[in-house]
Amino acid sequence: MNEDKFLTQITGWRCGYADLRSSDSLVGLEEFEFAHIKTDLSTDSSLMASRNNFYLADVSIQLSMDHADMDNSMEPCPNIEIATAGMRDQVALLAGTSFLNDRFRRDPNIPNKIAAKIKSEWASNYFEGRRGDACFVFMGLQNFVQGFLLTVIKDDVITIDLIAVDRHCRRKGIARNLIMAMLKHYGTTGINFAAGTQLINSASLPLYHQLGFKVTTYSGVWHFFNRRSLVG
Repeated sequence: MNEDKFLTQITGWRCGYADLRSSDSLVGLEEFEFAHIKTDLSTDSSLMASRNNFYLADVSIQLSMDHADMDNSMEPCPNIEIATAGMRDQVALLAGTSFLNDRFRRDPNIPNKIAAKIKSEWASNYFEGRRGDACFVFMGLQNFVQGFLLTVIKDDVITIDLIAVDRHCRRKGIARNLIMAMLKHYGTTGINFAAGTQLINSASLPLYHQLGFKVTTYSGVWHFFNRRSLVG
């Protein structure tokens, strides 16, 4: 088991994570109050997770797109720009209030206040230089941030790390325009793209497909709470 310092700092619990490829990866699990793992959806992985008192919190969908498949003719909306330091509070607030169907918000063992703080701090880390390569924002009237998209570059892949649209501004094409702006921004790099969504948010899949992304894998995301440790 490895310590998840980000979640530990936010929740006040000692949090850990592991790559569940063998039971050895869970050595030391009892030392953590909360833990999470990601597995394939095989019966063997599911049994190993459940036998160690993990429960299924989410099914994530990973998508990818080769740089060569990108539509270079797309023109993003002019309302989109790269976030500045002064936009931090708006982006953090939007992150904390937008992800109502993510695994933290839907887990009844995690208070909504903590679930919101996880996403808010996640987005804030970009402005502190701790995470992310670029943050694209969709600006509405009176310089109001109506949506944002955060990217991370790792192992020569550009990944959509977070994307959110204000709930009062949805179904207006903002998410599409954010993704298009991101693709255009990295258009000359020659690097491939990746994104992720949740099975419960399958409505987002048509948008990704229309823009050239293809589903690559499905994964199970599991949570664990050490009840004895929390009580103690």
